[in-house]
Amino acid sequence: MVENVTIPGQGSYQINDQGQVTFTPEKTFTGQTSGVTVVKTDANGTPVEATYTPSVEAVKPSAENVTSTGKQGQIQTGTPIFKSGDKSVALSDQPAKLKDASGQLVDEVVVPGQGSYQINDQGQITFTPEKTFTGQATGVTVVKTDVNGTPVEATYTPSVEAVKPSAENVTSTGKQGQPQTGTPVFKAGDSQTPIVIDAEHPAQLIDPYTGQASQALSVDALDQEGKVIGTYTIDPQTGQVSFQPQESFLGQAQPAQVQVQDANGTVLTGNYTPTVLADQLEEESKEPGKEPGRVESTAFTSLLRQRPIPANHSYQAPAQLLPQTGSKEENTLPAAGFLALAGLGLLAANGRRKSYKED
Repeated sequence: MVENVTIPGQGSYQINDQGQVTFTPEKTFTGQTSGVTVVKTDANGTPVEATYTPSVEAVKPSAENVTSTGKQGQIQTGTPIFKSGDKSVALSDQPAKLKDASGQLVDEVVVPGQGSYQINDQGQITFTPEKTFTGQATGVTVVKTDVNGTPVEATYTPSVEAVKPSAENVTSTGKQGQPQTGTPVFKAGDSQTPIVIDAEHPAQLIDPYTGQASQALSVDALDQEGKVIGTYTIDPQTGQVSFQPQESFLGQAQPAQVQVQDANGTVLTGNYTPTVLADQLEEESKEPGKEPGRVESTAFTSLLRQRPIPANHSYQAPAQLLPQTGSKEENTLPAAGFLALAGLGLLAANGRRKSYKED
């Protein structure tokens, strides 16, 4: 006969002088115990037996899963909420842990292709996404126990919204054979994710033949039919493109494509399209009957050909055909002078016709 009985895996029993049996269960035990036998004798010493069989109901703490949403390449945090299953069974003072792929409880979990999770003593989880990752992550499992050692699990699931930079195409116009420049405009998709153009991340031209970023600073410039008509050269530190056309090229070239990236490594492309125009004076000089570089006044010529001219008429010549002397004067020619000039012209014309007939 004893006063204390212990049953491993269940708990212990103690009996006092009044015959009260106290059962102290092990913290992880639930369910019906195997019980204990209690013996009592009467005055004659005759024993009588009874059993005491306690049952233990499980106390289950609870948890609330959490989520968060953030932008590409930016850190997020979340803290799952844990609650005790009974006011008499508090949560443990031990910090929550993360469960890794093997089921071990750890402070950090890395998910390849997505990012890493770290948990602090307050149960807050920090998610650091990989810069190229977007979308909903698989999340991480968080484990917390109560004072009984009963574990409860929650999940933290972050989502990453894509940061999309943009590009504005640019154009330029220049004269035949002369160089032109242009710089596509690149804009960050978020203030915390700038466009990065530096020695480690240079702006690059797209090779027109392969469609891939070129390591060379210069590539061929092509016309709309795919013929080489000049050269594009890029400043890798600024993204500015210089176009040197061939002397014979006129028209619009195929655009130079400039590739850059933002701080997340997101690649984007902007276009620069130059157009080459012919020199106006040179084109006019190619017209029949015109000398190179000479611009004629058709208005004054047509006035000279008008006839008859009244005898009392005076004509004011266009100012641009007369020398500038520094003083403003009315330059008029008497109508008689015009008649004399016209007469001389007619005589000369008649003389040429007669000579032609005699021949």
